[in-house]
Order: sequence, then structure tokens, then C-alpha cells
Amino acid sequence: DSIDLKSAILRSDNSKTYRTLKLAMDDLLADYGDNLTQDVTISVEAPLDLVGTATYYEVLEFNQNSEYFLTIDGKSNLTYDCHSVGGLKFTKCSNLIIKGIHFVNVANMVDASAPEQCAAIFIQGEPDNWCKNIMLKDIKVDGYYNALNPSGQYGLVLRNCYIVTLSGIEMINIQGIGCKVADTNITSIINSNFHNMGIFDRGITSQPCLVEVSRTEFLYIEDSILDGLDNDTLVIASNVKSMVSKRNTFINAGSEAFRFSTTSVLKLLEFENTIVAKCLANPYYSWTKHFITFGEVEKLKLHNNTFHITPIDGNSFYTKLFNGAMARSIEYYNNIFLIDFQTPEFTNNNGQAVIFQIESIDAMAGDYNIYSDYTEDGSVISNMFVNTANTSSAIYFNRCKNIGLLIGKGCDLNSVIIDISNP
Repeated sequence: DSIDLKSAILRSDNSKTYRTLKLAMDDLLADYGDNLTQDVTISVEAPLDLVGTATYYEVLEFNQNSEYFLTIDGKSNLTYDCHSVGGLKFTKCSNLIIKGIHFVNVANMVDASAPEQCAAIFIQGEPDNWCKNIMLKDIKVDGYYNALNPSGQYGLVLRNCYIVTLSGIEMINIQGIGCKVADTNITSIINSNFHNMGIFDRGITSQPCLVEVSRTEFLYIEDSILDGLDNDTLVIASNVKSMVSKRNTFINAGSEAFRFSTTSVLKLLEFENTIVAKCLANPYYSWTKHFITFGEVEKLKLHNNTFHITPIDGNSFYTKLFNGAMARSIEYYNNIFLIDFQTPEFTNNNGQAVIFQIESIDAMAGDYNIYSDYTEDGSVISNMFVNTANTSSAIYFNRCKNIGLLIGKGCDLNSVIIDISNP
């Protein structure tokens, strides 16, 4: 059947068609009241451009006590112009899937009187009434408006949500925080791409970044690319209890790749089949010298990763790959640690780096790692595999500049240093 382009929005539970998403949602709420009694999909069946108003379209207190799901599926047909403010807002709503929508002109002309943190999608529960089962899939967010307002402020904001899944997200032209998630049980970022974010603006937030996650039990990032284009930090995690990264690329951070801060011990920090490269290109704070920083971690696991450690431009202090207060266990196998101080665009290539700058280490176990272009030079005080003030008696050392010491202590077996500059 042909689709009337002026009525391209359909509902799966009846034969009605609609011209706008608002009309479809308003009719759905009128039919079902507070909760769905069956799964319902609102779909956009033909190319459609919608323009928002001067504020969000908001849905309040819907589907909180239902086992059924509402899916809003743009089918990559829907382009939603956020009118330089926000797009869609859901407050105290559960079992929600939003997919296949391209948001443009997102939140780039918000002044002090506008709602805080306008975004393409804002989903919010309350401390005693969390949203449950939220998925955003195949969503593209573009903050560009014009040359005078080239970037939006926030892309996606989710708060007080029990389980959050962000899959297939593409984020461009956001100069504050691309994705801000707070107070969740599980947050998953899968198969997503953050790139071309514009120049970060500290007038929007004191710490701009691609992703900010706070007060979360478990953060999982998989099959994604986070490219900072030499802007500020890529991922800021506050009071996150565990984080796992698999098959990701984290690249071109102006400052750190990751910053973890917590009032308790981070239970697990795991990187597997992940690339972390070309960070610290332009740190905002002069004392920022590390790729990945944390407080105390129970277990640091590194398997099959590539860490491309580059210098700090114009700064005589040494680069730190991992910087932390305490690691009870470090397990690192089959990693490549590429120490690269010949990057042409850097003006101060003093060749100083430390891989593990951690004040206290209880146990280390490594095997089959490759250290590329690492110079075992005792005269360079800060060129080290490990720099620590306190280790267990079994692996006791402080500054370790020689792979033989790591092997002798049983901390890194069958690992080698290679020189790719002189094959």
C-alpha cells in the first residue's frame, strides 16, 4: 500500500496514521492511560522532517507498571529538528525503545532561563522512582545550526534509569557533553561512534567530554569509536563500580582518555581488544600527564590491547599510561605498549614515560606483552615500566626500568622489547 507522506506515522495496534509524532503519542496516551496492555510500535514509514517547538515534547509518568514495551521507530526516515533547544523528554517512563531517528539543531541556543541540559533525548526518573529498561538505538545527534552556533551543548541525557542501553549512537557537533548518564544500575554503550564533536566549551560545563557516567554499578563499552579530535577528556566516570571495554578505539583526546573518581574502591577496570592512542595532545590543565587515571582499583585487567603512548606537547614532565593510588591486582597479557616520542606534531619529544604509575600494588601478573621502542636507560629517571611507592613483599620494587626485573619477580613472563624504528 502507498503511504500518504503527510500521514507517514503508523501505530502497530490499530490502523490509524498520523502527521506528527506528537499526535501519535497523544492518541496513544489517550487510548491506554498510564500503562500499555500490549507491545506497541509507532513507526515512520516514509521520509519525514519534523520541527520541534521552543521546548521539549514531554511524556510524563507513563508505562511504569507494565511488562509491555513502547517502541518509537523512525526507521531512519525521521529527521527531527530540535529548534535549537531540546527534542524528546520522557519523565518517569519505563520499557521504552527509541530508534532510527536523526536529531539536528540540538540545544545550541540555550540561555540561563531555559531548562537545564537540553538534549536531543532526555530521559529522567526520580531517586525513588527510576525509569526501567531504556534503549536508544541507531540514533544520530547533530548539534550544528550555523557558523555562529556550530555545536550543541548536550547530546543525550539519562538520569535515574535502572538499565540503559545505547546502541548504534552517532554523535557529532556537541561541545559540552555528548552523552551524560547518571544514577543507573547498568549502562551499556555498544557499536557507537562519537566524532567531529567541535571545540569543547568550558562555559557550558566545567569538564566537557564525550561521555560522562556517574553513580553507576556497571559501565560496559563495546565495539565503539570515541574520537576526541584533540579536545578534552573522552570518558569521565564518577562513582562507577565496574567498567569493561571490549573492541573499542579511544583516540585523539586533548587530555586524558579516561578519568575515574570514586569514594570507594573500583571493583573492576578491564580493557580487552581495545586501542587507546594519541592522547594528551592539548591538556587544559598543565598538570594532566596521564592517559587513564583512577583512585583505588580491586582488579585491573588488560588483555590483547594496543596502547600508543605519545608525549605531552611542550611539557618536560613524563607521560603516564595508568595513574592511580592503589591496585590490588594487575593482570596484563598479550598487550602492545608502543612508546612513541617521534610524533612530528609534538615539539618536545623528551622520550620519558611510565606505564604503571600506581602508588601501591599488591600483585602483578603479565605474559606475552610487547614493549615497542622502550628505552631501558637508567639515566632517564622517569622512563619506567612501573613506578610505585609500596608493593607486596613478593614483588618488592619501587622504580622498575628493566624488563629483567619484571621477569625475575614473576610479574611479566615471556614479554619482549622490540625496536620498530630500527627493524
